[in-house]
Amino acid sequence: MEDDKGQKNGLIMIQIDGLSRTVLRRALEEGRMPFLSNLLRRENYQLSPLYPGIPSTTPRFQGELFYGIKMIVPAFSFRDHISGRILRLYDPEAAGLLEAKMEKQHQGLLKYGSSYANCYCGGSKECHFCTVSFGQNRLFRDLDLLKLAATAYRFFRAILKSSLLIVLESVLAFFDFFRGILSGYSLYKELKFIPSRIAVSILLRDLVKDSVIMDLREGRPIVHLNFLGYDEHAHRRGPDSLFALKTLKGIDAAIAQIWNTAQKEGGRRYSLWIYSDHGQEKVVHYESEQGRTLREAVDSVLYDYEKEKYTSGNHSEKRGIQSLRYSLLGGRIIKKIIGFKVFNNELRRDKAVVTAVGPLGHLYLAEEPDLEEKRRLGRALVEKAAIPLVLSIDGKGGILAWNRKGEFVLPGQPVEILGADHAYLQEVAADLIKLCHQEDAGTFVISGWRAGGTPLSFPIEQGAHGGPGYLETDAFALLPRELFPDHSEAAYIKINELRRVALSFRSAFEK
Repeated sequence: MEDDKGQKNGLIMIQIDGLSRTVLRRALEEGRMPFLSNLLRRENYQLSPLYPGIPSTTPRFQGELFYGIKMIVPAFSFRDHISGRILRLYDPEAAGLLEAKMEKQHQGLLKYGSSYANCYCGGSKECHFCTVSFGQNRLFRDLDLLKLAATAYRFFRAILKSSLLIVLESVLAFFDFFRGILSGYSLYKELKFIPSRIAVSILLRDLVKDSVIMDLREGRPIVHLNFLGYDEHAHRRGPDSLFALKTLKGIDAAIAQIWNTAQKEGGRRYSLWIYSDHGQEKVVHYESEQGRTLREAVDSVLYDYEKEKYTSGNHSEKRGIQSLRYSLLGGRIIKKIIGFKVFNNELRRDKAVVTAVGPLGHLYLAEEPDLEEKRRLGRALVEKAAIPLVLSIDGKGGILAWNRKGEFVLPGQPVEILGADHAYLQEVAADLIKLCHQEDAGTFVISGWRAGGTPLSFPIEQGAHGGPGYLETDAFALLPRELFPDHSEAAYIKINELRRVALSFRSAFEK
């Protein structure tokens, strides 16, 4: 594909991890993202809703975008039905197993390009800072020394600025550390968050940005990058916290630099796309509200019903996604500093297992209960374990759902489960049915969603995603208007539509 001047076209795909359309609009109104505002005012861009699907997570979103496979995972953490192992999607081995599975079905979208800070490589041989490319000390192996040397030479002022920002962020992190302690947060957890804050919001962001700029100058046809800073901070302090919102200015400036390079120095005529993979909900931590862990609560229910049959073997971990993420950022050294522990993924199939990293999880029973027993257990998980929403297949193609209001069915009663004001009511209802029937789903799907109330998250965090909430399922797409000329700004875009248009760009690269 070439323009009228004979210049080949290219594609830059930028994901802002975890940023809902609602929070983006607030950031635009408050002047936190002036470059994105400029795209809307002067460059004929359009801001549209984007439905990310259930579970509302990066692995699910990028699985469909990169490989065209919907719902490749049933949650951020789940039990593989073949091996019986627990897979956590910030574990490089788990992400690699999933990508290998997808590659057998479809070729990756990024075959001719590069992939930065994503979950998967997407078919790219230039895959850097992605979950699948991490491993013990992989961060340092991912640094292309020749590219870094060239970057240091050509971007000396930018590197100096980044260094100053790291110093400034370190000072701010120090003060925020004491603010967290005074607010009652754990000394240990506040201390170990400092290196993550600096690494993700400054160092990783600028490494990705400068590497992408080099790719554009070399004329790489397609580039996909993910800015993680907002999502990281939103998990820790909440999606609408000033702490999280401050990261957006730096992300906006990085996007502006990429745009300017593409316009003035890029080896192709690049189209720039910006979107998010999901939003986040402000949440309450389950243990702080209930006074006991999720494992203890579930065990109490299972013990009451049939002790020998439903004895629990493993439990969900307390760490949230941000804890799992920064355990990968520095190999053995950081793992020792922050006390990262490797959990045993091997499980006995004759034990009940609950997995929940975020507000969506699964309860796996050793034996499938009959429908009446399933109803009793579902009600007990809500009433005795105080899990806000519990779902399970009904054996007829639909699902049963329990919450404080009673027992309901899908697809027939989505309002009673999700709330009348949900913007994606029918879409989410259909996805929940598919989720419960997904091959790796548990006997019960458990969720912290409470329509009309603050949702729960099972790990310790203040912002979360994965479930069916209003904000976590409301992503955005900021795209050139000509890509979807028939879409109004109120009409939402689907992931497969985004993939279809991206593939049309790639087909031109293959000619």
